[in-house]
Amino acid sequence: GVCVYKILMAAVNLFLRRSGGAQAEDPATRLLNVLLVYLRVPLDISYWVPVLSMIFVGYLTFANTRQFIQRLLAVFRLVSTSVTSNSIALLLTEVMAMYFAACVLLTLRFVPRGDRSDLLTMLGDVDLAFVHLHFDYVFLLSSLCTVAVFGLGSWVRGEDVKHVD
Repeated sequence: GVCVYKILMAAVNLFLRRSGGAQAEDPATRLLNVLLVYLRVPLDISYWVPVLSMIFVGYLTFANTRQFIQRLLAVFRLVSTSVTSNSIALLLTEVMAMYFAACVLLTLRFVPRGDRSDLLTMLGDVDLAFVHLHFDYVFLLSSLCTVAVFGLGSWVRGEDVKHVD
């Protein structure tokens, strides 16, 4: 469900060239806001919703990065030899650093605006709208490639597509 939503929203953002995604409220914040108001939880919503959303997104980023590192280690074990292990380790370190930097830039969207401006002054001139649009492009391309590879693999094996009810 969430993956299909993200794929559709990435396609809409690219098709319409929506760059307002960096300023828009994220789905986790919107859901928490609605739930806390609907359940009438006696909390300062304007303070706790961004904090809880940031904790949730931080956990997702950590889990995603951990899974990415595990996949990279599997690739490393598959292709490394005693001669190439140092070179591949350096390359994978660079890839992990770029991935972590991208996760940090994408997570900045969920930081409250006042704190975000302080962080952006430390990072320098970063166009978050461009970062999010580029992320949507890469995400959409990789998800379409993944669907194509899975579809091709299923077609080659001659399996019928089974619907989950």
